[in-house]
Amino acid sequence: MLIEFKGRKSGRMFTTPVSYHIEGDRVHCFTSQEFGWWRNLVDAKKVVLTLKGDRIVGAPTVWVDEPEKITVFDLPEHHRRRLRTTNVLERLNREIKRRTAVATLFPNEASLLRLVTALVAEVSDEWEIGRAYLIMESE
Repeated sequence: MLIEFKGRKSGRMFTTPVSYHIEGDRVHCFTSQEFGWWRNLVDAKKVVLTLKGDRIVGAPTVWVDEPEKITVFDLPEHHRRRLRTTNVLERLNREIKRRTAVATLFPNEASLLRLVTALVAEVSDEWEIGRAYLIMESE
């Protein structure tokens, strides 16, 4: 995602890529404090986000020094790339949708729950014994 904002001193427009998380109708952007560009957002009236080709205009709110919100930055870069998206959950949801569409008709809620539970167990087994998504050992 890209965030576009006006520089507080120069008045010029700047665009920079950011990590993000969508929660309901809110988009949370994350950056390390070592990058000073976020200070431009403290008094900003508006920012423009470019997300998957869509431009979203909004008003920024800046949180500083809230470690529980930025703990992802304590992890190595190769972990952050995996954690900044919901690709894994989206893939699981697509697989559930695909499998339930094949069955189309369930006699009761319990039969649907059995199918979905079996699918989630299968994915869990693949994660436990298959290819590792995140290897948390130190390098």
